[in-house]
Amino acid sequence: MPAPRVDEFWRSCLTFPCGVGLGWDKVHPRAFMRLSDEASKALLRMMVLAEIVGTWPAAIGCLFVVLFPRPDGGFCPIGLLPTIVRIWTRMRLHVARRWQKD
Repeated sequence: MPAPRVDEFWRSCLTFPCGVGLGWDKVHPRAFMRLSDEASKALLRMMVLAEIVGTWPAAIGCLFVVLFPRPDGGFCPIGLLPTIVRIWTRMRLHVARRWQKD
């Protein structure tokens, strides 16, 4: 898989609208654009390591499920991911689509 670049990371952050809902960590994806190049590169290295290992670090890899009541009864489960995972999925979406197509 190609190594992610800082410009891809920032472009992925920009794909989230300003009013988008937050993950459980309460951080908006665009807030990561305030990081320096060096901090962004360090974060990208952590993402690549998670790809290689196949799991996120324990502090990042949590998924909270919230059950919203449906008007007709029952509940609708909504998964709240940490912001860094949301950004990573956007950043790697084109790779996954190409792999699925091939």
